[in-house]
Amino acid sequence: MERMCLVKLRLMVFVILSLMLCAGSVSAEDIAFEFEQDQTEWAFMLKAKGAAQTGDDLTKIQILDLEITNNPKHEKNKWIDYVSVGFAYLGNDGGWNIAQPGPKKMVNKILKPGEGFEFKGELGAEIEVARNKLKNYWVVLVLGTTDGGTIYAHSRHNVFGDREPFSITTEEEYFEMLGELDLRNVLSSSAAESFRAGRFDELNAKTDKYLAENKRTPSGTWYLTMLESGILQSFKGGSSGDWTDLHNLAEQWVDADPSKPSGYIAYANSLIFYAWWYSKSNAALPELMRKTVFDIYIKKAENFLVEHKAIASKDPRWYESMLRVATAQQWELERFTKLENEAFSKFPYYYQLYFVAFDYHSPMWGGSPKAINSFAKKAARYTAAQDKSGMYARVYWYASQRYYGSKIFTESKVTWEKMSRGIDDVLTQYPDQWNINNFAYFSCLAGDAPKTKKLIAQIDPEPIVSVWQDREFFDRCQEWSSSVDAG
Repeated sequence: MERMCLVKLRLMVFVILSLMLCAGSVSAEDIAFEFEQDQTEWAFMLKAKGAAQTGDDLTKIQILDLEITNNPKHEKNKWIDYVSVGFAYLGNDGGWNIAQPGPKKMVNKILKPGEGFEFKGELGAEIEVARNKLKNYWVVLVLGTTDGGTIYAHSRHNVFGDREPFSITTEEEYFEMLGELDLRNVLSSSAAESFRAGRFDELNAKTDKYLAENKRTPSGTWYLTMLESGILQSFKGGSSGDWTDLHNLAEQWVDADPSKPSGYIAYANSLIFYAWWYSKSNAALPELMRKTVFDIYIKKAENFLVEHKAIASKDPRWYESMLRVATAQQWELERFTKLENEAFSKFPYYYQLYFVAFDYHSPMWGGSPKAINSFAKKAARYTAAQDKSGMYARVYWYASQRYYGSKIFTESKVTWEKMSRGIDDVLTQYPDQWNINNFAYFSCLAGDAPKTKKLIAQIDPEPIVSVWQDREFFDRCQEWSSSVDAG
């Protein structure tokens, strides 16, 4: 009978920050966790007690008691959707990911400032991994919040075996240890919270920093894009009253510092997104009425953006908003191309501009597969000096997400040879696991067995299942690419 050893874990964890461990190796003794960071700045405070069972090939963890408190400092009610626990690990790129997370346990509670509650349900996870490799993993608690953001609390890295001690003392250090998707979530959810709380000076400072330093995630995505994503997530009003509050909040941002672009961009986007919300949320109204309101608010956004172009267009997101306006108003190709060229010339490596412009060229807005292919080549030309053919691959990656899905190689005009070269160029700059998994997926769809095998071999240590839709498809691609190559 397999011998199991029980490890008692006493976790006192604070959201987002990794904690320092007093003891290292696994044994049948209590392992205590201590704080090194200031607890007063973060959204939630957690206390937990758990246990782990480790065997030769299987490890199970269970959180026995969990207490969550809404930090009273922020004076905001917060909704908790769910909690879960899993095994975290570091990839070759230095970012961390979660392997084999346990099931989400729904909480569905609103906590007032200072209010806490004890979660008493079963909360656990298990992983099949050899005992001698278990030291590469640690425990992470996951907290899902109402705005779609995800918050993490980490145990020490050497909870299952000796590793070099580490600690996180700054936001930059924390960002550097995150994997791609977790970093995106943190950037966007924190921006959404800051916007809702009216912390405009903080947002302006981050915008200036991210733009000036060309801050990128491990995959090459701009920090500023994820900050903007969080703000745009806020523009999902459920009633006219909600939208009034959002418009007022954006106006307050402008007033907070009229010399900064962000407030103007936010206000214009509040008008654009309201136009779309009104059109989609009032299907029972006559089409002419909905179209009239839509056109009025899109025009208001256009006028506002043009009025404040001198200040706001110093930020590439001004062009994002104008491209949304131009697409919604269905500008003539010549006029749209002029705007597009101005944007790409001024900010050639701000990738989100190309993704926003994509819609205009797609069949969703009267474009065609041929137009998309021409646009992908154009995007690659504008970025060739630094990215070579990488942008061609990125545009078709986005096209798959936005329009083609898994039919990208049967319904589009993509040239696999060009996309394959673009994939190599992206990975030369950004050899991140998110990129590797996605490009391995596309290689399999394209029927390129050698490239599929090569990229799958670089996946470390587990595939990102959300990329592959399910683990079964990854396994089929891995088996197929190996067998074809061997034959």
